[in-house]
Amino acid sequence: MKNQFKNLSDINDSQMRFLLESTDAIPWVFDWVTNEFSYIGPQIEKILGYPRQSWVDVNVWAERIHSEDRDRVVDYCISQSKDGNDHSMEYRTIAKDGSVVWIRDIVHVVREDGVTKEIIGFMIDITGKKLVEEELDFSKKSLEQSNSALESLAAGKTLTEVFDILTLGAEQNVKRAFASILLLDNSGTRLVNGSTPSFPQEIKDAFDGLAVGPLEASCGTAAYSKQLVSVEDISTDPRWAKYKDFASSKGLRSCHSAPILGSNGSVLGTFALTFKQVKCLTDIELGIIRSSAHIAALAIERKRDEENLKLYAKELEDFASIASHDLQEPLRKIVSFGDRLKLRIPASDEQAQDYLERMQSAASRMSNLVVDLLQFSKIESIEKSIENADLHKVVERVLEDLEARISATRGHVTIKNLPVIEADSIQMYQLFLNLIGNALKFYREGVPPVINLNTSYEGNGKCVITVEDNGIGIDERYVDRVFKPFERLHGRSAYEGTGIGLTICEKIVTRHGGNITFKNNSTNGITFHITLPEKQNSHEF
Repeated sequence: MKNQFKNLSDINDSQMRFLLESTDAIPWVFDWVTNEFSYIGPQIEKILGYPRQSWVDVNVWAERIHSEDRDRVVDYCISQSKDGNDHSMEYRTIAKDGSVVWIRDIVHVVREDGVTKEIIGFMIDITGKKLVEEELDFSKKSLEQSNSALESLAAGKTLTEVFDILTLGAEQNVKRAFASILLLDNSGTRLVNGSTPSFPQEIKDAFDGLAVGPLEASCGTAAYSKQLVSVEDISTDPRWAKYKDFASSKGLRSCHSAPILGSNGSVLGTFALTFKQVKCLTDIELGIIRSSAHIAALAIERKRDEENLKLYAKELEDFASIASHDLQEPLRKIVSFGDRLKLRIPASDEQAQDYLERMQSAASRMSNLVVDLLQFSKIESIEKSIENADLHKVVERVLEDLEARISATRGHVTIKNLPVIEADSIQMYQLFLNLIGNALKFYREGVPPVINLNTSYEGNGKCVITVEDNGIGIDERYVDRVFKPFERLHGRSAYEGTGIGLTICEKIVTRHGGNITFKNNSTNGITFHITLPEKQNSHEF
């Protein structure tokens, strides 16, 4: 048996009224000619709190639309209805209890002879949907703000720049808010301005030096209690008693502040949002304050760690220089007095002469080792000077300084396609001095050293520089020891050196964001591959 559905025209008035008044939406009918509502559903009392009888004409409807939406909605509805176009609108209304209710109004226009007679529709409460959308939007903006601040911190921006990103970002995310960061001073008893970009200077000056205490406005109290302090109405809150007259004179009505806490729980400062109206913050807005305070704490602690590291590096450099000087002086005396003893000891006393040679040789090796250790310690401690380093010119300077050794070994060096990169030219000089110097040192007897330098590009902003020689290569058994300090793979009698040169090379390359590897050639010699970025991130230095 087939189901027989009624046409809409077959539903009687009682059935239709039941259907209309059983929905969660507000049905309505508006007479375009009389400019009055001829019907409004009873749901209006539940959703907006107004009695049905009060909803009489278009003026009542317009007055209850949020002031920021009113003109847009009324103008749009009139123009569309006049032209006979069905339409829908989303807008805020003010309920009888003062709360904001989001409405989606779906409108159908009834016309006769091309003239609008009445409009009918449903007002649907979409407040829940809008709150979810607002929360998602807030979360997205808050995340973007956090990411921007963290990226700036990672890029080596100053604390002031990071703080301004946090405060200005919070002001964009929270309407009509004035954001501020106050920092605990060295005495630990007062808060000083860290970032207050939108406050007038008079207000900045008034709260610069705010005391930390239980009744010291929102920020001083937050720093004292280590808890978020939310003051919705400054005029009535005892924590603002000493400051409420000034706040009132400047129109400040509400202030919410969170402490900026270090990883050990110590107070570093405060992050606050201030308003010129009584304000109860939402959970999302409170979350913005807390997350901003947390990021500010990360920024402060990172900058302090960087400053401490620089201080430690400077102290280490000073110690290394002093130690080098103090060690070199007795070594020079050993060599000097050894020369005098040689003159006093007969040449025929071969054993005594041998002892002196060994003593002076050991002192010279120790002197070279001290110099190399000082050089190694300075790689990290000295701040690099990043510039456009022409590696071709850098290697030419190296070859000039190695001219005597190249001539003595009858060596030949070829340079091809060396790039211009962002780097520390001095450290690049050290790098190639060690690599080319090693190639001139570890050559095969009777075979003049041949050294080739070339460049290829990986296509990801990095270049690979090869230093290839035809020397003795490196025994495969020692590949894991090549870049370790003081690792000598050959005896002192065969080759001079301290065993720290390649360690310095690796340190320099790593510090420039690259890496260095090597491989024995298929015939003779070895090839070093140095991968370096063409551009440097300044914060890495």
